[in-house]
Amino acid sequence: MLAPRRAALVAALSAALALGVPGSSTAAGADSADAHSADVYVSPMGDDHAQGNARHPVKTLQRARDLARARSSHADGDLTVHLASGTYRTEKPLVLDARDSGRDGHRIIWQGTGSTVISGGRKIEGWRPVRGRPGLYSAPAPHGLADTRQLYVDGVRAQRARGEVPVGLTVTPTGYTTTADTLAHWRHPSDAEFVYSSGEELWNVERNGLGQWTEPRCRIAEAEGTTLTMVQPCWDNSNKRVEFPDIPGRSVSMVGPGHLTNDGKASYIENAYELLDQPGEWYLDRSARTVYYLPRKGEDLHRADVEAASAEKLVDGRGTAEAPVHDVAFRGLQFSYATWLTPSRPEGFSEIQAGYTITGPTGWATQGLCGFVEGGTCPFASWTKMPGNVSFTYGKRIEFSDSIFTHLGAAGLELGTGTADSRVSGSIFTDISGNGLEIGGVDGQTPASGVEVTNNHLYGLPREYHGSVGILNGHPAQHHRAQPARPSRLQRDIHGLGRLARQDRLARDAQPQP
Repeated sequence: MLAPRRAALVAALSAALALGVPGSSTAAGADSADAHSADVYVSPMGDDHAQGNARHPVKTLQRARDLARARSSHADGDLTVHLASGTYRTEKPLVLDARDSGRDGHRIIWQGTGSTVISGGRKIEGWRPVRGRPGLYSAPAPHGLADTRQLYVDGVRAQRARGEVPVGLTVTPTGYTTTADTLAHWRHPSDAEFVYSSGEELWNVERNGLGQWTEPRCRIAEAEGTTLTMVQPCWDNSNKRVEFPDIPGRSVSMVGPGHLTNDGKASYIENAYELLDQPGEWYLDRSARTVYYLPRKGEDLHRADVEAASAEKLVDGRGTAEAPVHDVAFRGLQFSYATWLTPSRPEGFSEIQAGYTITGPTGWATQGLCGFVEGGTCPFASWTKMPGNVSFTYGKRIEFSDSIFTHLGAAGLELGTGTADSRVSGSIFTDISGNGLEIGGVDGQTPASGVEVTNNHLYGLPREYHGSVGILNGHPAQHHRAQPARPSRLQRDIHGLGRLARQDRLARDAQPQP
């Protein structure tokens, strides 16, 4: 138990140093400054009934936002929300609107220390060996965790239980018939998800799915005997796309074929208790509210920090065309442990490319198809974009700098529809399920303009939705400025730690498993 106590002591010391120890010159100076400052102070050990000054910080981001909103009209310069070191766990996003903007040419700055983590995770504790399954452990799902797609053990992403489909498949209009009733006898076959990887013919890798740009995912709705029914509308949206009459096999979307290739074969299947057979794999039994994990060699679940991504948004900037969010900066922050649950629902993940999907019960038959089919809708490319775990719409002069986006389950940062004159600099994007950074929206929405992306480091992504990209430039009004990265000191330090962690993980994985 020494490690958790030491970690708590370090966190407390860091917070004390950031806030000022009572009786010290820093704290004394803060007292005199408080009378003249509108700044807000926050600490994981704070109290939301406190004044929010350096000696009496508040605890939550939401309370800090409300104080900053109230004080900004009295600030005679930039107003800074000082976030002490530590982890700020949040079940709901920090929602910002026009009221949370800087005023009179000044900014509201959310300032971290470099060790400030905004987390949507739920810590999982109480691990016990599973009787009859050597090496497998289980723990109760924490309160409020209804579902997740990501689990992390000491900051390393675990793999949802996966394997080959254990039966032969023959496509039907609603799913498949199988060569045996194996799946019907699984605990919860409707949890299981088929994944269709495109592969690459040039290298003789098996090619399934909807072409090289996509990797659709659809869940099983029901397994009865040898009949598999797939969830709707994911199945139709992935398997019924409209094709050019004179180009058989080529969809009007101009991305991939009109139906699943290779006779509808799934590349693999994920998310079933019966697939737990490799170290590092996990499964959440939602009905039993139990998490299962097969540890990697050297992992001790009684000491490990196991985090389930729970919140789907960490920061949500909700500007409008009439009332944008503006003049807001985020500096020295880490955004982690958020998920995205739409692919687990009947909508599934019917990908076009780069995380854009076809959605709705008739999406395959109508979206972007005006001029091609009766009832087709426009504009073209009005598909649904993968959301960002941190996102802004109609944001002006929004800044993210010296920050880290990691352990995320959707896109990392989304500067979406209507974003203008904003910048992202000196930041790190890694271990993200989908796109790293998204700029702009889709056709038919107000485009982004004047977004500057400079000196960032994007690596180790995408981790789950492999059709995604590092930077997605959606539907811009003009070219945005992007420059290659020149690592800052923060980036060098973090990248070095990440490299050591990866080397350690690879070394562990290379050792013989029990």
